Amino acid sequence: MAAKESGGVESAVAGEGSHGPMNVPVINQEDPFIMHVILRADLITKLGWPVGSVVAQGCHAVSAVLATHMDNPDVQAYLKDVSHLTKAVVQVRNEAKLRNLSAKLTEKGVQHHLWLELPENIPTAIATVPTRKSNVDKAVRKLQLFQDPFPRTSTAEGKVKQREADAAPSL
Repeated sequence: MAAKESGGVESAVAGEGSHGPMNVPVINQEDPFIMHVILRADLITKLGWPVGSVVAQGCHAVSAVLATHMDNPDVQAYLKDVSHLTKAVVQVRNEAKLRNLSAKLTEKGVQHHLWLELPENIPTAIATVPTRKSNVDKAVRKLQLFQDPFPRTSTAEGKVKQREADAAPSL
């Protein structure tokens, strides 16, 4: 039998393990929690950062927002079931767009963390506090999903584009 907990998450006994019953939350499938990770596309296209480095910036932002908002009931509910940590990774074009988005989110009271790469103080990513999908702010909802601007491909055209991108001078 399920018992209601804070944040709309229910807990149910999922089974017996060697250490006794395990409490596993039952996810609200109709309106699940979601986090948004916003990355700067220009770090790859203009500044020549490797895709993995940009993704790591998003990971830093997620860690920071969860650590700084650990007392938030939505964060606690989101982390109760590590099998359903839903995230959407989206992108903005450049630093100005990232800073503007952070300012809009702050103005609207949307809790988030703007990650600055140190020691240079380069704003690279934003992560939002988990929220119900129905409550995602319009400014975030309209952003395009993150994609590698130089996808690896086996076609000759793709290889030429990749060589051109690799040969482009870094700023």
